[in-house]
Amino acid sequence: MLQAVVPSDNAPTLREVDGPFGAAPGAFDPRSSVLPVWITVVGTGGYWPVQIVPATNDTPSNPQMNSQDFSPAWRAIALFLAGFAFLQSWILWAVKPVGRFHDFALINAAPAQRFFFLNLASASLACTLAIFMAPAWKFGMHADHSVPGIAVVMLLAIVALAVCSFYLWKLLEQIRLAELETRPKANSSYRWSMCFSMMAWLGAVLCAVYWWGQYDEDPSLYGFFFGYRSVNLASGVSPLTPMFLLLFAVFLWSIFEIWRLRFNDEVRPRLNSKNFFPGATTETEIASSINAYFLRPNYLVTFFLAYGAWLFFLQPVHPFQLFEKPTFGWIYEVLFCLVVALMLTNGLRMAQTWAQLSNLLRELERSPIRDSFSRLKGGSWSPIWQAGGQQAEWTNMVRSFEVMQQIKNCDEELDPGLVRDIDAALGKRDEIRNIVRSKSQEISASSPARKKPFARLWDFLSTPFRKISREVTGLRILEKRLTELQGFLAIVLNDIMVDFQGAWEKRQSDLDVSRDPGKDGKAGAAETQKETSDPELQKLHRMEEYVALRYVAFIRGVLGNVRLWLILQAAVFSLVLLSLNVYSFEPHRSLVWSFTAIFAVIGAVAIQVLMQAHRDPVISRITGTQPNELGWQFFVRIATLGAVPLLTLLATHFPSIGRYLLSFFQPGLEAIK
Repeated sequence: MLQAVVPSDNAPTLREVDGPFGAAPGAFDPRSSVLPVWITVVGTGGYWPVQIVPATNDTPSNPQMNSQDFSPAWRAIALFLAGFAFLQSWILWAVKPVGRFHDFALINAAPAQRFFFLNLASASLACTLAIFMAPAWKFGMHADHSVPGIAVVMLLAIVALAVCSFYLWKLLEQIRLAELETRPKANSSYRWSMCFSMMAWLGAVLCAVYWWGQYDEDPSLYGFFFGYRSVNLASGVSPLTPMFLLLFAVFLWSIFEIWRLRFNDEVRPRLNSKNFFPGATTETEIASSINAYFLRPNYLVTFFLAYGAWLFFLQPVHPFQLFEKPTFGWIYEVLFCLVVALMLTNGLRMAQTWAQLSNLLRELERSPIRDSFSRLKGGSWSPIWQAGGQQAEWTNMVRSFEVMQQIKNCDEELDPGLVRDIDAALGKRDEIRNIVRSKSQEISASSPARKKPFARLWDFLSTPFRKISREVTGLRILEKRLTELQGFLAIVLNDIMVDFQGAWEKRQSDLDVSRDPGKDGKAGAAETQKETSDPELQKLHRMEEYVALRYVAFIRGVLGNVRLWLILQAAVFSLVLLSLNVYSFEPHRSLVWSFTAIFAVIGAVAIQVLMQAHRDPVISRITGTQPNELGWQFFVRIATLGAVPLLTLLATHFPSIGRYLLSFFQPGLEAIK
């Protein structure tokens, strides 16, 4: 039975066409022949607004977003970024040159370069926070307390990063003044570092200003819809998501560049080989390949040719067809080109470093000391590929001092010059121990554990500025002593190589027996017994071990940087390719294929470096593998480093693969919308 429903007087008026965002009564005439048209774009989960045309006065002048408009993904990432910024600020403020985060201490090796990379990391993080909080400040301050609270926290995080950068500038000035008398030529590097750091912060400010300009009030409500799409990161049309990925790539690059300074000339293992020993000419070339600001001329020409060809296919004047305002395309294009340039220079630096290291490895293979590397115990691909650094080098130095002491305690007579240099190295080690011990006691004596909370807070805030000169002087003296200690270890290395240069030829038959472990355990037992009963052979083996330790320390430091560059290449390539896929960039295919060409070039270089490293005879002796064979470690390393970039690339070129991979993450994406 049908029943008629009579509308009551209080029921709302049903209209087929109504004003946007509940326009005030009388401001919109539904009978008008000129009706607003909503331009929308298809994204994940439906249609997303772009703007209203034609623009009329019926739209509200100050639209606001509600709390539910801000996706959980935006809230979670915004809070994580703010917390990470506070953590980074605290590390930069309180870190010391020794400890877990010693790489981020400005009072360390290469302070000028370190200052620039630290500022670049802080500027990229501050820029990310600024573009994340823009929608909340413009349209979300009238929502519930959570959105304004997140916006305020992000603003405080930016202030913390800026304050820490100012503190680092004051600290760098103290370091520059302290070294002005002893190293006047280094003054220009400090000036350039400050200039580049200011440029990094200026770029971050300009990026944030132009980004905030996208939210300007407009009768078409483009800025409002731009912010609405921005906070829905998983919509597929959020302009914030690709920007976040590119800025994260810049941040990663700056962190990896800070780790590169572990091999700086002030702290790296030294060989200082004589003219006829391995490394006499190649050591400085290898160190320069890692530490220099710019690439070598031939690699620099290669960079400009490859980058110029890529730009030609990109068509930088008008690379994208976007439904956004041109400003967004310009900002993204500048960041995109910057990250590609960083990727290309990183790959070429890896190639030039390996080319120089290969020369040293060939020298070692032609030298009689090549078999000394087989005597080292515990060698494998894991430690040889570990990143060089303070802790790894200290461990190698401890072993070197132990072997040095064993050489001195041998019953066989030693050269007086060698004994003198060993005593000098041991004395320098004891001097450093005393400095570290006195510093530790000074810190313990001035511990503020018994002070009141506000007094401890004041000491924390004021100490870096009140005691900055004394800390710089004391810690730079300690670093200078460590540099001198590396020089003493190199002197002992050359003394040992001169001392037993003739012994190698004299005892060649004995060495051949000692290097061959035999087919069973009896040969090894006989070798050990002979070494114990023959003091001369025992001394010779200890000398061989010392030589191998020092060369391995140098080689491991270089390979540690190669490993970091390989990881950085895989991470940055994946981030850039994801940024091209999480937003509707057109022409999409030309962008992807141009970037695929970059991946092919850098991937070919990386595979060639890994193949040559795994086949190298000297590295094979260190790692206990077969020379001229790749082995399963090579394929494991290729799989671990290239799996994510390759899958991302395949998912881009073959959408069916992308949809299959996306199905595993679909529940999570639905949850964060």
